[in-house]
Amino acid sequence: MIGKRILALLLSIGSAAAITAAPVMTAAQIPLVEYVTPRLSLYEKRVNCNGTIESQNVKEIYLETPVIASDINVGVGDEVQKDQVLAIIDTKLTKSVVEQSIPTSMILQNIPSEDVSSLLDLYSAFSSSGLTGGSLEEVIAAYASASEISQETLTPNTLAYIPEVITAPMDGVVTQLSIKTDVLSRTATPVISIADANNYIAKVTVGESYISSIKLGDPCIIKGTGFSGKQYSGYVSKIYPVARKMVGSVSQETVVDVEIKIDNPDRDLKSGFSARAEIITDQQKNILTVPYEAVQQDENDIEYVYAVQGSRTVRRDITTGMELSDGVEVVEGLEEKDIIIADSSKIEKEGQMVSLKGG
Repeated sequence: MIGKRILALLLSIGSAAAITAAPVMTAAQIPLVEYVTPRLSLYEKRVNCNGTIESQNVKEIYLETPVIASDINVGVGDEVQKDQVLAIIDTKLTKSVVEQSIPTSMILQNIPSEDVSSLLDLYSAFSSSGLTGGSLEEVIAAYASASEISQETLTPNTLAYIPEVITAPMDGVVTQLSIKTDVLSRTATPVISIADANNYIAKVTVGESYISSIKLGDPCIIKGTGFSGKQYSGYVSKIYPVARKMVGSVSQETVVDVEIKIDNPDRDLKSGFSARAEIITDQQKNILTVPYEAVQQDENDIEYVYAVQGSRTVRRDITTGMELSDGVEVVEGLEEKDIIIADSSKIEKEGQMVSLKGG
């Protein structure tokens, strides 16, 4: 009886020793890793572009006749009202100077061809005989007085009308002024330009790779160095139908011009100011994002993260979307409440036991 008890005791001691010797994972061997939860972010897609401020409504005053002003009542930057007298023309001086500066070719254009031939023959004969030392213009005047050619015929059409005053065609701001009191104006350029100060646009350039995402009506935010710290809202009002090449400091880029109508412009805006615009091409929406470090990719190009269930890792295959500055969008595979490993490179395999920190 005693022998059986001794044998049972020995077996009991051996079994306990075997259990003690079995390998176990201690707390020091379980990796401590940071975890995160997918974040719900408010997202807007924006296209950044640069350009200049322009008045959408500009009136340029051209004159058919070169003129000299006796008085100029405005300067660049002055606000004017419709029908306000901008300049008074010295009609007498203008007519005198213009008549003296009329080239012979302009006079001959108004004379019938048969008379021109006779006139040139007469001038040639006078010149060869030494009977006249005068100019062709003087011969023309003498010929006119002895013929049936009227003085009006010898007066070019440019003298048909000389305005006495120049008035403003609309309310606005004077942006260009070329008329002077001592020099004839030019007919090829406007003598005065007036811009509507209540109707500004930002004309910007958009790279060809972004233009497809922009549509009419997209809201915009406009900023600029000269805006006195303000920013303005607006919307895309025009997308040009053709692209063009824009040469930069290093290379050239293909761009499309876009016009942005500015809401509620004020006097701090000026034509010619540089402008920076943000075009919001996708309205605000909530998207689920995770850090880039949380995402891995296997040999089959399938993206996944490691979630945590209990104290062990579980692989979750995901579908990603847009890449943002601080993370990537998760379109499918995760929910906002899930717990995932912040840096999946620290996990060796699925099912690994982990201890969590942070979050």
